[in-house]
Amino acid sequence: MSDGLDKVAGSDTTITLNCKEYRCTRIRYGHLAEVSRHVYESRRDAMEEVAKRLNKIPEEHRQAFLDAAVRRLETKSLPEADEIRQFMSSLDGAKFLLWLMLRDNQPEFKSVADVEPVVEGIAPEELAHKIAKSSGLADLKNSSGLAASESSQAATTDPNEQRGLLTISN
Repeated sequence: MSDGLDKVAGSDTTITLNCKEYRCTRIRYGHLAEVSRHVYESRRDAMEEVAKRLNKIPEEHRQAFLDAAVRRLETKSLPEADEIRQFMSSLDGAKFLLWLMLRDNQPEFKSVADVEPVVEGIAPEELAHKIAKSSGLADLKNSSGLAASESSQAATTDPNEQRGLLTISN
């Protein structure tokens, strides 16, 4: 399908990383739900880290620190869009998306860690561009008819707000 219907149909595509071509799926709603779940579970991991490091916090600040961490966990049962966008704009988020795209067609990609050697040496911006193009995220349109990245750039002049889902920030 070369008329663009393959993107609508969610057909598999390819991505070239370090001179090797991989067959991959386009990002679907189920993948985005997995991103949300991953961000949520990462919060729980962060809470475990807080518990491990509690001894390093001065005793008079421990309770306030713990209360704030628990309140954050309880009040945000699901990640908000900004939190997900921030994760997807990170190198870890790009690797997670790449893993989601590759795992169905390459059984050797059993975890996100398996993606690490594949992306070694690729500049974060280049990786983000390749993932956005192959995943179909670069082609998303909104109600204005502009691609998501065009729309966000047209709506703001603040360069910090012009980051799309896969613009990896430093």
